[in-house]
Amino acid sequence: TKFEEKAHKMYKDKKVKSILQKNGVVINTPDEFKCPITHDVMKDPIVASDGFSYEKQAMEEFLRIGNKKSPMTREHLNNILIPNLNLKKRIRDYEEEICDLVCKKPK
Repeated sequence: TKFEEKAHKMYKDKKVKSILQKNGVVINTPDEFKCPITHDVMKDPIVASDGFSYEKQAMEEFLRIGNKKSPMTREHLNNILIPNLNLKKRIRDYEEEICDLVCKKPK
């Protein structure tokens, strides 16, 4: 929905975070929501064969350019990437919670 798009943009906007911090609201994004490759909050998390979650596009590029070892464990990776639907939902719920706090989600 448009509201969810607005919430996601607001959540990622560094200016918004800065304004919130000046007003005493600190948003600490859980590390598990961040891709180990990009260090950004994941939009489309997958689980790789090393058991870690990554942003799908980042891991596809990582494998495409010839990397064969996990960036986390250095063990061999296969090309099987499984969507992490649970993590995706938790990230979305967290973003909505932040937006509820900041922009008073309409009922």
